[in-house]
Amino acid sequence: MKRSYFLILMAAAVLTGLQACKKASGDYPGDSYTWDMMYSKAYEPYALNPLMPDSVGAMLPVNGTIPYPGNAISGQMDPALASISLPYEYAKTDEDYERAGLELINPLQATPENIAAGQHAFNNMCAVCHGTEGNGKGVIVASGKYGAVPPSYFDAGYIDMPDGKMFHSITYGKNAMGSYAYALTKKERWQIILYINSMQDAWLASNQPAQTQVAETDVNP
Repeated sequence: MKRSYFLILMAAAVLTGLQACKKASGDYPGDSYTWDMMYSKAYEPYALNPLMPDSVGAMLPVNGTIPYPGNAISGQMDPALASISLPYEYAKTDEDYERAGLELINPLQATPENIAAGQHAFNNMCAVCHGTEGNGKGVIVASGKYGAVPPSYFDAGYIDMPDGKMFHSITYGKNAMGSYAYALTKKERWQIILYINSMQDAWLASNQPAQTQVAETDVNP
């Protein structure tokens, strides 16, 4: 009897306590009974942490850190990603401009996705001077507000320019054009070059000299 009475009192106390809890409403999310399980006591990475010297929850990578160019689980290296991740080893000199033209090869494949991404980046960053068609007649040039007229990608000396020279020019700038390394990643630069190549290929296909067929005349003896 006493045990039953005790259990009834305990159940009533629990129900009374639950009824006394404030219900969630407005900005109040309600009471938490497992607060330490719902809210981690650990600091989040790169969140403010007053215990660290720089008040950051995780240390930043040291200068010059190169991300691993491959699958972190299998360890398989991605050559294309490696060439994009590694530092650019060519200097801003005429000699390295020529060397880049001989040695650099675009690590990206000319897939529709890469060409489309290159077109997007080209229209945002290059077309204002070079023109959306690559003919050097961009908006700022046509307005007369830019004195240096960019060359057409279809002129002699540019229609067959090596990809390495184009990449070097985008990275360091060339003549009146400044460097775009601050605004375009290495991958975006290579994608732009793929798009320029596609425009040049299309121009060559539509401007090939017509093949003149010369009929041979049979001469009867």
